[in-house]
Amino acid sequence: MEQRDGGRHGGARGGRLAIRPAQAADVAAIVGVDPVARRDEERRQYLRASVAATATFVALVDDAVVGYVVFTHTFFGRGFIEMLVVHGDHRRAGVGSALVRHAEGACRTERIFTSTNTSNTPMQALLNGLGYGRSGVVGDLDPGDPELIYSRSLRSAEQGPTDHEGDALTLRPYETHDEDAVVDLWSRCGLVWPWNDPHRDIARKLRVQRELFVVAARGGAVLGTVMAGYEGHRGWINYLAVDPTARGRGIGRELLAHAEGELRALGCPKINLQVRTGNEPLLAWYRRRGYVQDDVASLGKRLEHDDGS
Repeated sequence: MEQRDGGRHGGARGGRLAIRPAQAADVAAIVGVDPVARRDEERRQYLRASVAATATFVALVDDAVVGYVVFTHTFFGRGFIEMLVVHGDHRRAGVGSALVRHAEGACRTERIFTSTNTSNTPMQALLNGLGYGRSGVVGDLDPGDPELIYSRSLRSAEQGPTDHEGDALTLRPYETHDEDAVVDLWSRCGLVWPWNDPHRDIARKLRVQRELFVVAARGGAVLGTVMAGYEGHRGWINYLAVDPTARGRGIGRELLAHAEGELRALGCPKINLQVRTGNEPLLAWYRRRGYVQDDVASLGKRLEHDDGS
């Protein structure tokens, strides 16, 4: 895999980063960010085929393509990141990290794989920073420059047996058909209050950074959610919830790590969240993950009253 992002998360050079499936009309722009494709017809054919197979996602900053990732499930039936390229002007800005996380969200298997040459130390640093480990070496693909195989588990070892044997946990963007399941989950987790209508909260989020509203699903069942946001100064995490019957399996950690990665990719320097007074178990859970209680008073003012008052 070719990618020269050194892994420092920034703000995509000041623009707003978005990732979506590539379309046929994007091929010219994809070739434009890939120096090998600009000179090699075989690479261009590969890219056209991967776009046609809906295996390519593009990263856009202010609607301009600045990078792409090719992701398939053809590596012995496992998820595999085949190609990752970021335009030179947008490297070391978190674009590569965001593309990897997006591929992880599309992965249907418990473990995701990728590879890079021994000489590609920036890519190795990026993968190491995202929690990937070395799985093996292929010595004779590129003479004198062995291919290093990397992988990362997308399912915590603590999860144990699943309710849907053989189905991996998938983190994916919220979809409209999830609404009833998500509201039911929030209700069972004690997150629904009269002054916060969950249906209105979902509708509001879908108007602002909807890609930061993520569900954890397995076998068609919604087991967790996280709703993140960034307004240019601080990031926020809301509605981090895990089905009570699925707790202790690492789902909350996966959701939190995903949200943190997405916020880092946007250049977010600090994350804030709120825990209701007296919820000591949850406070302890966040402290174990590096969160500390700020010496501030939390203030709020309602601009819309969901309870009709």
